Amino acid sequence: MGLLDWLLGRNKDESEAVQHISIAPPAPVAAPGRSPEALPPSYGIESAIQLMRTLPIDDDPDLVLRVVRKTLRSTGVSVEQIVLSAQSREKVLSVSIDEDRAALALLERELAELQAKIEQTGAQLVETRSVRERLEDAIENETKIGLDIEPNDLARVRALARAALRS
Repeated sequence: MGLLDWLLGRNKDESEAVQHISIAPPAPVAAPGRSPEALPPSYGIESAIQLMRTLPIDDDPDLVLRVVRKTLRSTGVSVEQIVLSAQSREKVLSVSIDEDRAALALLERELAELQAKIEQTGAQLVETRSVRERLEDAIENETKIGLDIEPNDLARVRALARAALRS
């Protein structure tokens, strides 16, 4: 049982539940002429998240959080600043999620438009292919059947069919 356990009035069983908690070193001291506020925070929400991932929070959450809070405060870390940092980060993350959802919705609309365009173009392709095949059959069967058509009319129909095939 350590000094911190004795100060907190814990028995040996309680101290074993939190014996592997590690806390970041105390915040650096400001250089002469600089205010402590000018220093970047040495312990923020990212550090708190990392710490909480390693703690046995399920065993005795109240005890673990009480020890963390007291230890952080004893090293000069403001738990309130960490909470404010977390709130700020939550807002940033929420905005990011909203932006990503909006981008996803836009992509889904574009995907639906492309799908509709593919279906429309596919229908045009089927219709074009069908007409072309019918015209080719008509040209091929025309010479086999020996229709009773004037030579000038036959040449004109063939020219029209070839022009239709090219376009």
